[in-house]
Amino acid sequence: MPNDGTRQPPRPARKRVVVLDDHAAMLEHAAVMLREDFAVVALLTDMTSLLDGWVAAQPDVVVLDISLRRGSGFEACARLRAAGCAAPVVFLSVHQEPDFVQAAWAVGGVGYVAKRDMGRYLVPAVRAALRGCRYVSPAIRALTGSARG
Repeated sequence: MPNDGTRQPPRPARKRVVVLDDHAAMLEHAAVMLREDFAVVALLTDMTSLLDGWVAAQPDVVVLDISLRRGSGFEACARLRAAGCAAPVVFLSVHQEPDFVQAAWAVGGVGYVAKRDMGRYLVPAVRAALRGCRYVSPAIRALTGSARG
């Protein structure tokens, strides 16, 4: 900030992201990828924590793993929507089959990133979700023919 008495305009608030993955190493890796551009406000390992904590976290975007020890990311997304959470959801998964992508869209997801691609494509997927656009990482797009929105 300059010392000449002028004020800098306030910096825009960083968008808030909640991440759910039941594998601690993957959860931390996602957090590292996201923290440079976003405020990672919660790192969660189970659906119950997500459903209990989303109101307090006030996420702008939710990143969900699909395969969870108890339940699925699809179920978590559907339950978030039923509870009134309107934050866009980006799915992060090892599953690359077209049926999984279609299921993600069916429950209200707007992004789908292969875990093997997350280092390069998770941040762009979250940015697209914030703009209201669908995003599919290239590895999955090649298999499914899904377009990036």
